[in-house]
Formats: sequence, structure tokens, C-alpha cells
Amino acid sequence: MKRMSKFARRCAALMLAVVLLALALEPIPNILILDEPLSGVDVEGMETLMDMLDEIRKNYDLSILMTTHDFSLLPRYADQVVLIDHGVLIQGDPQTVLDSEEFHRTFHMRGGRA
Repeated sequence: MKRMSKFARRCAALMLAVVLLALALEPIPNILILDEPLSGVDVEGMETLMDMLDEIRKNYDLSILMTTHDFSLLPRYADQVVLIDHGVLIQGDPQTVLDSEEFHRTFHMRGGRA
């Protein structure tokens, strides 16, 4: 029963994210702004949601501006990354930002990993 409860919570977080995304896309905007859309979603759900966003972006020529602390998905899905901490510290392609000294000083990790 405990395993089922965990499964239900994981599904609920992903389903809520998908429903909110559907509401934000009616009508299709030119830019979609998402604040931590992956929060509360498990790793498998994150990839599912990011795959959906990527498909929507490509099919509708849509720009997506998203805040996240889930750095592992950036190289696969992001074109550009801006690291902000009381102002812009660095911007560029995902790997450049993840490998930067600014990123390391801010999060005490390299390449998006501890």
C-alpha cells in the first residue's frame, strides 16, 4: 500500500503539471514562461514533461523561458542558460554555464553535479 501511495503522489505531480501546461497553451502564446515546472515531479516525469515541452516548442515555434534547479536536463533541452544570483552572473550555452566558475561558486558543483 505504501508503494501505491508513492506512485499516486508521483502521478499526481506530473498530471498537475500537464494540466497547468495545457491551460497555459490555450491559446498558443509566442512565449511560455514557466517557474519551476519540474518541482515535485520525479526524474521519469521530468523527462516526460521536458519531452512534451520540447515537442510543443518545435511544433509551434514557441519560445520557452523557464526557471529550474534541475541542472541535469539543461544540456539536453536548453539552447541558452542564464545564471542569476542578485543579477546576471553568466549566460551562454548550457555546458559553458554549467562548467563555469560562476556556477561552481554559486552551487558548489561542477557541470551540474556535486
